[in-house]
Amino acid sequence: MRFDPGLALTAATVAGLGLAALGRWALDSAMIEGPGLALAYLAGGVPAALTALRELRTRRILDIDLLMVTAALAALAVGAALEGAVLLALFSISNTLEDRAMGRARRAVEALMALRPETAFLVTADGVVEVPVATLSAGDTVVLRPGARVPVDGVIASGDGSLDESTITGESMPVHKAAGAPVFEATVNLNGVLQVTVTRAMADSTVARMIALVTEAQAAKAPSERFSDWFGQRYTLLVLIGAGLALAGFLALGWGWNDALY
Repeated sequence: MRFDPGLALTAATVAGLGLAALGRWALDSAMIEGPGLALAYLAGGVPAALTALRELRTRRILDIDLLMVTAALAALAVGAALEGAVLLALFSISNTLEDRAMGRARRAVEALMALRPETAFLVTADGVVEVPVATLSAGDTVVLRPGARVPVDGVIASGDGSLDESTITGESMPVHKAAGAPVFEATVNLNGVLQVTVTRAMADSTVARMIALVTEAQAAKAPSERFSDWFGQRYTLLVLIGAGLALAGFLALGWGWNDALY
């Protein structure tokens, strides 16, 4: 299982919050609450602060990370550290859920890439030779032995056999095919020796198009996401300005620092 730093930081943040809550309400022990709060603020606050600074430096954007960190630090400053830890934990959980959703798309692309064979057996005038799949072009003929993955999209020139097309269609039942039937890259020839005429190069194959679609979908932002980013930047700026003006106003009215900041 691959180590996920984001998940580990979220787990540490939630664990710190749980420890702090246990120390305050169950055990009434500052010796337990303090380390729990420190863990929650370090694991949940530092990554968010670094992200906020990076966005501010590279893209000149005030994003939601900055707002969350500011709110948590303000809570800490007025003696509401546990409330700030709750905020950091919820924010960390939401980021982890988003990252894992994006990770599924990345893993789908990686899985498709792993299914693509690197070599194929090309029929030439001198016999059958093993060549890189990337060198194949439309019109070439390749030999598929039992158990081999189809290297590129093509049409069966001779032979017949059953193919597992679950990687492309999701259908678990093998499909029997004979001369003239199309075959697709990354599917598996289960039995029979087939000669396949290449119809598309590797870059134009069905799997290549699937990878391109997944990658484009991952990179593209939906209209709702673009609006959310646009709104989030302006919301963050307005909240920070409004909070600063409110703090200045309360201080001018003679309120104490803690009361004004709270």
